[in-house]
Amino acid sequence: NHVSASSARPYLPNMIEIAGIHVEPAKPLPNDIQEFLDSATDGAVLFSMGSIIQAVQWPVDKREAFVKAFGKLKQKVLWKYENETLPNSPKNVKISSWIPQRDILAHPNVKLFITHGGLLGASEAMREGVPLLGIPIFGDQKMNMAKAISRHYGKQILFDEISEAKLDEALDELLNNPEYEKNAKMISSRYNDRPMSSQESVVFWAEYAVRHKGAPHFKAAGSSLSFLEFHLIDVYLTILAIGLFGLFAFVKFFKFIMSMLFKEKSKKLKKKIN
Repeated sequence: NHVSASSARPYLPNMIEIAGIHVEPAKPLPNDIQEFLDSATDGAVLFSMGSIIQAVQWPVDKREAFVKAFGKLKQKVLWKYENETLPNSPKNVKISSWIPQRDILAHPNVKLFITHGGLLGASEAMREGVPLLGIPIFGDQKMNMAKAISRHYGKQILFDEISEAKLDEALDELLNNPEYEKNAKMISSRYNDRPMSSQESVVFWAEYAVRHKGAPHFKAAGSSLSFLEFHLIDVYLTILAIGLFGLFAFVKFFKFIMSMLFKEKSKKLKKKIN
């Protein structure tokens, strides 16, 4: 996690944010991909659903929806597709069974990343300020895309709702509305603006803990309290006991007063009768 792309939290000093620790500096691209992206003068779209979800296993209607939607774009599309051929592939689409995702996202012509919304890929896109079109499937993917949507640098389409029309609408909005790229670049600027990288932070604080024998001075006093003490259960039980005792005393006092009043009234009534 990192505050630039999430929410501010009251962290203790022994909690260090290291989001993006896996993101290494971009490396040179393979020649064929480099030439493909360099020639994308109107921009390029990267489409990858990660290593678990295989594009070749998609239902034909879902695959055809993407093929038709991509064919209408002026942008070029680089699609991680685990096969040598893509039926009815448009001229602006290049398929590859493996792609250096992180390095591709660093190319200046990449304008959109279509992804399942996993944390690693979303972090790589955030590092480079690339808007997202998410198709979340499981795990943390829906949460990651919810963040992108709430901060207006992404949209999502649920898998069961994929259609040519929905893809056309989402692609048009993300590629032609400059607000998405503007917001993605703004968050990327905050995300990358740190006194040291995530890797450097891990090394520094790990060595700091070693130098200071576990850094016990960073530990909150609450960590040494028992469950009852930490959650103030003993205090609440004491307050509850006092409250119940007070209520019991009040009821007893009320009954005593009422009994005295009724006794007085009964005495007066007996005198009148006599």
